[in-house]
Amino acid sequence: EHPNVEFRYDLIDCRIDICAAEIFGDIDFDFKDLRKDFTNGLLSDDNLTNHKIYTHIITGEYAARVRSLNTYASVSKDIMNRWTYPMVPDGNLLGMTKYSYIRPSTYIEDNVLLSRTCKLKKHCVIGNGTEIGDNSQLINSILGRNCVIGKSVTIINSIIFDNVKI
Repeated sequence: EHPNVEFRYDLIDCRIDICAAEIFGDIDFDFKDLRKDFTNGLLSDDNLTNHKIYTHIITGEYAARVRSLNTYASVSKDIMNRWTYPMVPDGNLLGMTKYSYIRPSTYIEDNVLLSRTCKLKKHCVIGNGTEIGDNSQLINSILGRNCVIGKSVTIINSIIFDNVKI
């Protein structure tokens, strides 16, 4: 046990690393995996006294690295849940969108045509000009702009980009 060491299991590594300029003179940068090999090289016995590794834990902010479809879906869900506020769809920050927040975790842009019998469940984003037909369901999904979803279609856990017809 050491008073300056803390183990945490509730954090996400957003994989942003910053190092001092002096490091470049001491380390061979021929790595297969930069994160793993670089850290091991820094902490090897002969370098242990020369270098230190620090961590900064951000609070009240959001940071994530999208590196796969799974992390893209996860970050999208975080955005829909408003964990990234004010970076949320209805913030319309770039001025190129006009989303409205209509119910918990659901966002609809202008000119969306929804059938009276369609159902939007949690975590939905629907882009401008999209149409959803009778008895169709959208659950935990994102629809891009100008999509057409026909009758009795169920879309679950999906990301559908612009101009798609189903």
